[in-house]
Amino acid sequence: MFSLIVTVTPGPATVIVLRNGIMHGVRPALSASFGAALGSLAWGFAAAVGVAAVVARSDAAFEALRYAGAAYLAYLGVRTALERSPAYGPDPEPEPASTPSGRTRVRPVSMRRWFRQGLLADLLSPKAGLFFLAVLPQFVPQGWAPMPAMMLLSLVDCLLVATWLGFLSFFAHYALRRLHQPVWYRTVQIVCGLTLVLLALHVVTVDPGR
Repeated sequence: MFSLIVTVTPGPATVIVLRNGIMHGVRPALSASFGAALGSLAWGFAAAVGVAAVVARSDAAFEALRYAGAAYLAYLGVRTALERSPAYGPDPEPEPASTPSGRTRVRPVSMRRWFRQGLLADLLSPKAGLFFLAVLPQFVPQGWAPMPAMMLLSLVDCLLVATWLGFLSFFAHYALRRLHQPVWYRTVQIVCGLTLVLLALHVVTVDPGR
């Protein structure tokens, strides 16, 4: 239950998924969701094997990760606010490409860009590592070996993240698609961008409380 509460608490990944769902469609939002879920799983495994503890104890490593995460969020925020508003359409359609024989084939649109956004937003958040390091061990059942138990709990958390952000992906695209009217679209675009920049400022100005 606690993990579920933490999962649904808004954070950088939530803003990125909503942004992609509103601005680019379901598939980009889902790709970012899966990236964030994988980043969460990576932090869980890092906590299980002790890597997260090393980061938490090293001031240099922790600060480097914190500022890198803030810089990335600020970059996404500025890019979102200044991005050109494309004409509304559902999800990105595959691009046609010509084969040597002259026939036209469909080239699938790569979702790696959106996946990378969700992944980096989570991996560059040292607070995610601190969560797994400080909270996850409290839920290891008595009598279980700590490492496999923490890996199992990390997998459960990953599934929760993927499910919640996946729901937000569809919600952002279908429930809020009316916002794709030019004025509303531009307003949402600026709000999402400013929110990401404010999150970046929050990361660098608030004491992480280690």
